[in-house]
Amino acid sequence: MPIDYLAMDADEGRRLVCVECFVREADRICKGCVDVYCSECFDLQHQKGHALFHAWRHLPSYEPPDGEDEPDDDEDEVDPQTVVAEPVDDSLQPLRALTGAGPLRRGRSGRARRPGRVASRTGPPSAAGRWSLVADVVGPGVPATERIAARAAVMLARYGVVTRDSVVAEGNVIDAAHVATPGSFSGIYPVLKAMEEAGRARRGYFVEGMGGAQFALAGAVDRLRSMREDVERPDVEPEVIALAATDPANVYGAAVAWPSPTEGGKGRARRVAGAHVVLVDGHLVLFLDKGGRTVLTFTDDRARLDAAAAAAAGLVEAGRVRDLRITKVDGEVPAHQPLITSLREAGFTDHPKGLVRR
Repeated sequence: MPIDYLAMDADEGRRLVCVECFVREADRICKGCVDVYCSECFDLQHQKGHALFHAWRHLPSYEPPDGEDEPDDDEDEVDPQTVVAEPVDDSLQPLRALTGAGPLRRGRSGRARRPGRVASRTGPPSAAGRWSLVADVVGPGVPATERIAARAAVMLARYGVVTRDSVVAEGNVIDAAHVATPGSFSGIYPVLKAMEEAGRARRGYFVEGMGGAQFALAGAVDRLRSMREDVERPDVEPEVIALAATDPANVYGAAVAWPSPTEGGKGRARRVAGAHVVLVDGHLVLFLDKGGRTVLTFTDDRARLDAAAAAAAGLVEAGRVRDLRITKVDGEVPAHQPLITSLREAGFTDHPKGLVRR
């Protein structure tokens, strides 16, 4: 039977002692395990490991000194995001709690559903799992300036030409004041400018319509020039590549706006998980939505459609998707669109609802 410390504390003739040190008088009661502690033992001994997220309040008989107030309900609950550099977790439940997602469960109807957040007396859902401190292993950490410099170098290598839009699409940028700003170009601009002054990067107007604040490596500028020369040569085979729509190598929907589909096309391309794009010489030709049921075309050129259709079939051959069941092309049932012939030549077969490639 648990001990009722609150009832014992109400007895004026009784003095509660900290259950940790058994020396000092207790002035706090833990909301998680309902034990009493002195402030020193609670902060230094108890609030660790599985009890890291336990909150507390003063005992009713405790009279705090002047200037010390009763803690708020969430004041002593540790936010996992504030100590992310020190602990590591062995569960994905904190990520599911932060994103509002959870493991799929099937009810009696067979429909998949995700459970809501479940409160726990041991801490918030974002603190589930077993946590281990790794501060002694990882060391003091990397200064913010070095992190920004490394981030800039990675973006230059990833995009070739870094623009304001590509930084915004990349996500949070940690500035020198350790502040995370969503898509902040001003947070990384000083580092790119310093790299230009040191001769490690170039600044110029490399891509039309992308603004004047463009930074690139010397090798990227040379490759842009060589690609322009190759496109102008009809004897050079086109470069065809199929990418995930969310791949950083796909600039459409991030650094470059999505082009309009072919005339009469109905639908909208999006950077979502499971969708794919097919590029021919850097030009967007096909967009396949999640599951590959809907396809949008962005050109009527037969040669580019043939190359893109073969690349789409290659997604199945390489095992990147299980199959493609195309039921709509440019928002319409597959019938006489120019892409249909290219898909059949690439190995797609007729299906009652469209075309399929297994």
